[in-house]
Amino acid sequence: MQRFSVCITNYNSISTIKQATESVLHHFRDRGFEIVISDNMSSDGSFEYLRELEREGLVDKLFRCVCSRGKGRDLSFRNSTGDHIICNIDMDVVYDTVKIDEAISEYISIHDDVLFAAYGMIIISRKLANELGGWRDLDRHEDSDISARALSVNRYVQNFGLNVVRAHLKKKVPPILLSSLRLTYLDCRDWYRIGMPLMTGLKRGRLPLLTLLSYILSRFMERYPNQNIPEYLEILYTDRYYRRPADNPR
Repeated sequence: MQRFSVCITNYNSISTIKQATESVLHHFRDRGFEIVISDNMSSDGSFEYLRELEREGLVDKLFRCVCSRGKGRDLSFRNSTGDHIICNIDMDVVYDTVKIDEAISEYISIHDDVLFAAYGMIIISRKLANELGGWRDLDRHEDSDISARALSVNRYVQNFGLNVVRAHLKKKVPPILLSSLRLTYLDCRDWYRIGMPLMTGLKRGRLPLLTLLSYILSRFMERYPNQNIPEYLEILYTDRYYRRPADNPR
């Protein structure tokens, strides 16, 4: 089997990181996978915890810099060496290693350079990730962005009937209303940055005025328009399994 690299990002996850890493890191190490982690200048002790894991040999490479989630994923990817990349492994999730192995087996069985998405994890060949330009500087939806770009070249496979998540862990957060408003803003803003049409965003938004404001503010930020976002959204929200038509050339 060709070597896999596991690319992880972290930001202030001290309340959940121990459970998350204990659920999956030993499993990846036992399989001989490389583990690369980028940290967005965490200030809560989670970076120090990861540094200890690096000393123990459970983490191969650990980086720290100011970065968005997308930039952090790309940093981990660029510093990894595997032929295939396992990503979207987050530090606020407890993982099901049996389901992870099922996802890896399904990915290997495809025998193609594709992006394979299960619920809670993405696997992509290094060759395809390089062709697509890697992950872009987004705080949200960096996974949807690279998935839509893979779809645009007919190299996207989705099996959301396969769930690698055992549990989502709750982080300690600021007052619920302020936190909810901030997350809604970031969610809508970065959807618009990668190409969601305004009317689609307003229909999907929980707070129409906030989603409209997010759209306006997104016009002043770096944008990564992707014409395949509407098609990707249709697949994302309607199909549990998707693979490009066999007669559809790359």
